[in-house]
Amino acid sequence: MASPHYTPTGAPIQGAFGQSLAIRDEFQAIETAIQVMNSIPITLQWNDANGSDPGASLFVVVPWACNIVAAYAVNHAANAGADNVLTIEINGVLVTMPVFEFDVADTVDTVISSVPTAQNSVAAGGSIEVITDAGGSSVMPVTVTLVLERT
Repeated sequence: MASPHYTPTGAPIQGAFGQSLAIRDEFQAIETAIQVMNSIPITLQWNDANGSDPGASLFVVVPWACNIVAAYAVNHAANAGADNVLTIEINGVLVTMPVFEFDVADTVDTVISSVPTAQNSVAAGGSIEVITDAGGSSVMPVTVTLVLERT
């Protein structure tokens, strides 16, 4: 079965002496495909990230060891009133990452993202918690996608 992430080039071939560049390129393509296959998106949904009590959370348990390599969120309605700050914790420990928030004037379908810089490793069976401060005043459904890379 063909992989959507990797197409063999035919290198190396029998008697490929002197074609080390083609062989290295092939191994690089395989490594890239393995990294793509190792990245798993997990999607979570709030019906109203602003109407939730401050500190309201979404949880997911991960059955394998991994690192959170990116976090994305999109709002399905405009934000109003105040910024809405999202944070992520692993088993109750805050993930170190740049600001992950919807600004007070963000319009519908605003995508925000952040890349964790530390404290982002999850042990097999560990829980990931995404927390909203419920800062805004408008009803704002939000979809959060975490990109996990198996370790």
